[in-house]
Amino acid sequence: MNITIKDFVYLLSQKDLSYGHAHGWLEDQDERFGDNYLDRRTAARILHRYMKLELGIPDLPDISGANVLADLYTCRTCVNDVAQIFLRGIMGSREVERDGQIFEIFDMGALVTHDEISKLMHAFASACSSSE
Repeated sequence: MNITIKDFVYLLSQKDLSYGHAHGWLEDQDERFGDNYLDRRTAARILHRYMKLELGIPDLPDISGANVLADLYTCRTCVNDVAQIFLRGIMGSREVERDGQIFEIFDMGALVTHDEISKLMHAFASACSSSE
């Protein structure tokens, strides 16, 4: 079962979409399409911006370790969001096989399920507490 953007935002912050949008960690599209299912790229963006803007946690200065992700640059505007969340261990990678080779990917467009949310939220809480 998949989770909506609206449900994810509430789990993360106990706030509604308009609060997140007004505070800059949600985009207009998140508020307008809050009933859409959450994909991994959007989850990384929301988590990263929430950490930075709401919790005041600075970015990791070196994101080169995320270059192991074969799909890191498929969304150029998402690179830092994905890298920050990946390198902090909040969201992991997935392996895919293509032409006999194994690639590590973030799997940007994959939907986040309810089963994944508890692990993700636990990893997020751990990463935030260790950043303090």
